Amino acid sequence: MLSWNIFRRAVMLIVDNLGAALRVSALPYAAFIAVNLWFAGTVDMEAIATFDPEADPGALPALPEGSVTAVFLTLFVQTLAFIWIAVAWHRFVLLAEGGASWVPPLRGREMLGYLGRSILIVLILSAVGIATLLLVAPILPFVAIPLVVILSIILSYRLGLILPAGAIGRPLTLTQAWQATKGQSGTVVLLAILTYLAALLLQVPALIDAMGGADLSDPAAAVEALSAPGPVAMLYNFVISWILLMLGISVLSTLYGHFVEGRRLD
Repeated sequence: MLSWNIFRRAVMLIVDNLGAALRVSALPYAAFIAVNLWFAGTVDMEAIATFDPEADPGALPALPEGSVTAVFLTLFVQTLAFIWIAVAWHRFVLLAEGGASWVPPLRGREMLGYLGRSILIVLILSAVGIATLLLVAPILPFVAIPLVVILSIILSYRLGLILPAGAIGRPLTLTQAWQATKGQSGTVVLLAILTYLAALLLQVPALIDAMGGADLSDPAAAVEALSAPGPVAMLYNFVISWILLMLGISVLSTLYGHFVEGRRLD
């Protein structure tokens, strides 16, 4: 099955090149962890998590002082870290470039292009999702959400080829990316299911740990438990987030390598 071969290849890219994967991502991901820890210590999430809208239906939760600045700063660092890692790992996988230094190069032009292409894909997904909901929901409300999810998966994987293409300096248009994966909608849906199941399995231990002592009948208590994990759960979450980040980038690299460059999957 093609989807399984692509998924397996993406996993093995990380396993077989674990040292390079760590070196490519260590510095940016350290910044990602640092800003998340800073955010957790700066913004009082408990006040938001325990807000009861039923007590005052017209009220909004009071945002802690400085939270807006903290949110924007955190998003900026998170985005920078993700793009830095993505461009470096795409180039390692597809060009055999880098991977020896613990400080991956900051490729400004490629990183800005990656950001722009990512925003473009998000806008397309949003437009298709909204249009689908407006057209389908009034007629078949129970079909609308699953249909939006399936369409989003197909579009994100097929159009997503423009991301590794731009990262290695061989840009593709949206039309070229779509043509390269012609007839592979079923493959990308199954690939997305495999990736989702892997993510779910990896996150189960953290969810069990976080929810173990929470009162699941109280939504506020459940949200609070998830938003304030203990040190061990937090460390586990960071490790799992790294694995899923690298897996997602590897999947896109594998799709590009196979469908655009004609690389074998064995």
